[in-house]
Amino acid sequence: MNAPLILGAEPSVVEHEVPAATEENALDDRFFFADHPARKFRARAGNDGLWLIRRRPQGGGSDVYLRTFSRTQLPADSDAAIAISWYRATWPDKPCDEVRKAAAKALKEAGP
Repeated sequence: MNAPLILGAEPSVVEHEVPAATEENALDDRFFFADHPARKFRARAGNDGLWLIRRRPQGGGSDVYLRTFSRTQLPADSDAAIAISWYRATWPDKPCDEVRKAAAKALKEAGP
């Protein structure tokens, strides 16, 4: 089962502890999105699981990277597949149709 990152939560609140993202991984994500400016999502294996990263452009400022951790299989390397996996990992209790709608909305948001 996926464990959403709950900021400020005690480890007993989440089903599994979420590993910390390293500075090296954060830089790797940043370089990935710099090399692929049209991409909004990325999946990266690590920590015996899968990191799912969502890039949120901030207009003229630096992008924000929202990461969640999952123990699911690696999705296809496309924004559409990774977006669904990102939302499933972030909101594991949401119905599938709501996850798909949220993913579709994120994909339609204006990019860089």
